[in-house]
Amino acid sequence: MAYLSALAVSAPLAGRVFPPDKRSAFERLSQHLVEYEIPYDYKRPDAVTRHLGSMLASRPRLALSAEALLVAGSILPDVKARVQERLPDLFVALREGLSHPRYSSRITG
Repeated sequence: MAYLSALAVSAPLAGRVFPPDKRSAFERLSQHLVEYEIPYDYKRPDAVTRHLGSMLASRPRLALSAEALLVAGSILPDVKARVQERLPDLFVALREGLSHPRYSSRITG
């Protein structure tokens, strides 16, 4: 499982990538993601819409109305297709960006 493997690798890198005051937050997030396991429900736009609504509900300035959630839900299938189509380009750009000396020295020490 690539997802869980990536999480396992990310924990030791936290000390090299994040400043000391941010490491514990990243480690907590990483542990939470491992405990939650693989987010298969993110494959479904309706699940993403529900999750988005619940995440923003407690933030009055960001909370989405029922109508806004319907709009978000209606466009997510198209967004999903566009993201999947562009993933190869995104991974190339990410790989190139992470190999830039400014960032790679943080990871490789």
